[in-house]
Amino acid sequence: MRLIAVLLALFMTGCAKNYNNEVATYEAVSNGYRITVNGMRGNMAHDPISLIFRGSSEVSEVINVPRISGIVQGNEIPTEKGHYKYLGFISFVDGKMIIDLQYDDYDRGTTPDSWWNGSYILKRAE
Repeated sequence: MRLIAVLLALFMTGCAKNYNNEVATYEAVSNGYRITVNGMRGNMAHDPISLIFRGSSEVSEVINVPRISGIVQGNEIPTEKGHYKYLGFISFVDGKMIIDLQYDDYDRGTTPDSWWNGSYILKRAE
């Protein structure tokens, strides 16, 4: 019985699409650049029926950086009031961007990775 429950749980979580798109866009703003990354995340479910049919939704994140060359340290990236500051870095090389950021969750004493960590092709927003 436990084996069936574990297999069913694995099957249901595998149905949701969780990924980041390989292309990120940027646009110049007054204090640097606004980078937008997007992807798909499984919808949250609070009951067994929704868990099976929950699907996925497109999500995005905007990251403001002072430049799009070299390495931008996490502490150079502004965050909104009430949000954890960034640790780690974003690297820009030859039209590509690598995000390797963590959140400074001082409330729990942890540094969880950003969902947006990964390698991207960087293109100007149209």
